[in-house]
Amino acid sequence: MAQSPPPSAPGTGADSPDQAPAPIPGWLGPSVLLAALIMVAIVLFRTPFVAEVLALDAPFAPIPDPLGDELAEPTFGNAVRVSAPLLIGAYLLVSGFICDALARRQFDYSGALETRRPPGYVAVAILLVFPQVLLAAPALAWGLYNLANWARVNDAALPAAVLLGLLAAIAAAALTLARNRGVWPRVYIAG
Repeated sequence: MAQSPPPSAPGTGADSPDQAPAPIPGWLGPSVLLAALIMVAIVLFRTPFVAEVLALDAPFAPIPDPLGDELAEPTFGNAVRVSAPLLIGAYLLVSGFICDALARRQFDYSGALETRRPPGYVAVAILLVFPQVLLAAPALAWGLYNLANWARVNDAALPAAVLLGLLAAIAAAALTLARNRGVWPRVYIAG
């Protein structure tokens, strides 16, 4: 006489409603995100505005000539317009420093020469921080050159000094906030 199989415990059978769903593969999320980004890019590249930008016929106003008559009045607003590359470069430099500090903290990298760099930190440094610093250097130089020439020609030392002081204060505040929130990098110099 054949015995029937023992009844299974409740919630363990294949048809049980308590059974956990199958895990989602790890490649599915990034694949869906990449497909969505590709679709958005395709839609954006078909707009007339992007077509004008790609044809170098965009309706943007260029940065005015710092030595031209349009910006001859020594005001703070004109100093900001002349030094627009300086402001962009300072933003890129400070944000690159903060991104580096966040990556060091996230990947627990102390910066000591005898420790191995985590691959995640290396990826962030190469793909995010290095391009920011690379773009910041010429922008800072171009903006400082424009601001110095404009201040010299138009006797506008005061607006230029106020702008540089404000820029330094904003950068110091951002870096102080980063230090107070524990984002500041722990760099150990071997010696």
